[in-house]
Amino acid sequence: MGMSGSAPPQQQAPDPMIQIREDNARREREQQAQQAAAAKRTVDVQNWNTTRGQQQASAATRIMGDISRQGIQGYDANDASNPLFNQVNDELSRISGTIGELDPNSASYFSGDIGQMIMDRERDTQRSAYGRQIDSIAPFNFAKSGLSDTADDSILSSILGEQFTGATEQAQRAFDRGNLNQQGFQSAQNLIGSANTAGNAKFQQIGQGVLSGDRDRLREEADTYRTRASNFELGQQFDPSALQGSLDSLRTEQAGTLEGRIRGAIGGENAFDSPGILNSAGIKQGVFNPAGAGAGAGQEGSLLSALEERKKDSSTGRGVGSQGVF
Repeated sequence: MGMSGSAPPQQQAPDPMIQIREDNARREREQQAQQAAAAKRTVDVQNWNTTRGQQQASAATRIMGDISRQGIQGYDANDASNPLFNQVNDELSRISGTIGELDPNSASYFSGDIGQMIMDRERDTQRSAYGRQIDSIAPFNFAKSGLSDTADDSILSSILGEQFTGATEQAQRAFDRGNLNQQGFQSAQNLIGSANTAGNAKFQQIGQGVLSGDRDRLREEADTYRTRASNFELGQQFDPSALQGSLDSLRTEQAGTLEGRIRGAIGGENAFDSPGILNSAGIKQGVFNPAGAGAGAGQEGSLLSALEERKKDSSTGRGVGSQGVF
């Protein structure tokens, strides 16, 4: 007779409430851990911010001390009007804002020669401001716009007029003495007119040379101020607005001496070669024997005598060579 085997015992199904309780407990532990971590981070950030603030304040004190020790007037650390106070604080606040939260090396961000960088920036800012102020006083082409090409016209006209009068009077005297007839006198007047035109052009060149020198002097004065602005250092005394007064004084001086300097530049140069003009006029008129010339001419009739002698030499075949008529 065979034996029958026994059936294995049935396993009891797990209690679902146990699993729920375990899951709830795990989630609670995780939440508590997160809360603890968040609370710790909050404390850490607060402490880090406090430390960072202390580092920033310490850096500000050090930087202002560095600036003050340079002994630059107006930049004393104990002077509340020191224009760099706000710049230092602004720069340190900017630097602080670049530091990552909880960065353990936050102090290193405030190291380095920040004070010198700020002072260099302040110096460059003032240099630029001074340069703009100078440019407003002496803009491009200011020298020529303030001293036009016609500034010397009245002076040149006066000088040329004096010489013109002298040449005209000499021609008139030659006519009155009988050295020139009407044709010769008219020829002399024409030559004087041509010389007047050429002389005006020549004198204009001389005058422009004087004016050009005056403009160069004005530019040099402005450039002197520009150089001072470009080389400005903190603590130096520099007033770019003084350029206006300097240029005004220079212009007044130049205007007061302009005529004398132009006359000096012209010197003994005469636009009218009166002897040459009368000689040419006498040749063009031909031989002339005015009535009564012998009684009043005397030595003053040398032009007529020379012309008559020249005709005599020509008629006998003897050339006058290089001999001129005076």
